[in-house]
Amino acid sequence: MVTHSWRNKFVNLLAAVLADALEMETYDHMVQLLKERQFGKLADALRRKGKLEVPYWICAFSVNQHAGICATPPPTDSTGHAITPCSCATAKHFDGDLSEMNKFDDMMAYLRRALRTQTEVRLEQVIAMEVDFSLLARVWCVAELVEANELHLRQAVKMHSAASRDRCLETLLRIDVRDAEASFPADKELVLSKISDAEGFNQQLQDLMLHRLEGFLQTNRARTAAALCDEVVLAAVNVVI
Repeated sequence: MVTHSWRNKFVNLLAAVLADALEMETYDHMVQLLKERQFGKLADALRRKGKLEVPYWICAFSVNQHAGICATPPPTDSTGHAITPCSCATAKHFDGDLSEMNKFDDMMAYLRRALRTQTEVRLEQVIAMEVDFSLLARVWCVAELVEANELHLRQAVKMHSAASRDRCLETLLRIDVRDAEASFPADKELVLSKISDAEGFNQQLQDLMLHRLEGFLQTNRARTAAALCDEVVLAAVNVVI
């Protein structure tokens, strides 16, 4: 499953998924290949890795947006273009049993259980960080991070580029779930209602992210090794078959 902010650009979301499949730490090179429409090279690279058919759960596609927010979108998308509200007649459910948007913890537990009983594949979480790390200020996203950790899921954080290291550390040190944002106030109230100790939650989230990003946040040798690994993968992607 992929945790991402709707403020992120769609190309960045796709690039983060590709970077995960190709075992890269950063996804800026994937963004460039997508912008250049190098789809054949990307498909060949995924095929060589045996990852072309691996499914990724992304809420933008897996949750029926017509049963929720389609009629009340933000004024603009992440690039500044106006969003036209949908006029479909699908019934909207923002809470209760029929809502698909307020059950992230149940969904994660179900996917984990279903995969374990039906296949040998384990559920993993990919965290598609934006350039400005605003994902850490979205209440649903931070809740998913902690829930995945509680479920002992493998968590892979995908960063835009190594240049964002300093901003990442600054953001982590200022994390406070009480200041997190949500498109609908009720969503924030729902998530916060499940947190009995906000200070403890903040500390747990900081510890979690610092642990997951330990290699990325280190300087010199660790960062050089990660960059070298990405360069090797990128070189393989660029090989013309």
